[in-house]
Amino acid sequence: MEPEFWLALLLAALINLDRQALGQIGLSRPVATGALMGLLLDQALAGLTLGLWTELLWLTKPPLGGAMPPNGGLAVSAALLGFQLLGRPLPSEKNIAGYVFLLIAVIPMAHLMAGIEVASRRNGEKLTLKLKQALAAGLSPDALSFQLRGLGYVWLLGLLFVSIGSLVMAAWLKLGLTLLPESFWTLLYQFGPLTPLIGVATMTNRFDRSHLILFFLTLAVSLAVLWSTAWF
Repeated sequence: MEPEFWLALLLAALINLDRQALGQIGLSRPVATGALMGLLLDQALAGLTLGLWTELLWLTKPPLGGAMPPNGGLAVSAALLGFQLLGRPLPSEKNIAGYVFLLIAVIPMAHLMAGIEVASRRNGEKLTLKLKQALAAGLSPDALSFQLRGLGYVWLLGLLFVSIGSLVMAAWLKLGLTLLPESFWTLLYQFGPLTPLIGVATMTNRFDRSHLILFFLTLAVSLAVLWSTAWF
């Protein structure tokens, strides 16, 4: 792989720190992450498109006040890196269709990647306990070192998650391109302009794990109806 890929991989884990561990200035939001990663990977259109679509899904659920919404930013990074791992660009007429196909995988992946916060909080509790024990023993521990260890742990977790995620995304896209007929990609291309409406619809509703099954069932039925209409 080109150096840009490895740099983007490291950057994705670094940007993820902004989500809750450090800063929280908005760089970890999907639209910002997608734009930055897209520019770095020479996939500006893919980054902005996937970032914006994913942003709309959880625009009203920021990671503030202890909340742990789906990690859309890191999932978008994994999608763009997976797109890069594919090793060959999609034909221009399949670009939008490819973005829709990747978005289908981004949604559950974003939920799984929220596990980084769960693990980091548990690690933070352990580090806090060690710090308290050291103080109780009359020692003078370096609080900064504990904080840096916590940040390093989150960064490594992010790197692990986005690395595995990029492989999954590449396999997902390659599987679709290999097995699905041309008519399916034509359908996704036609469905592409309507994709933002999914995000707009979720702004007034909860969009968590309990709604994923209903979401995918509705999407599958809609695509099946459109596909059958195209055939018959």
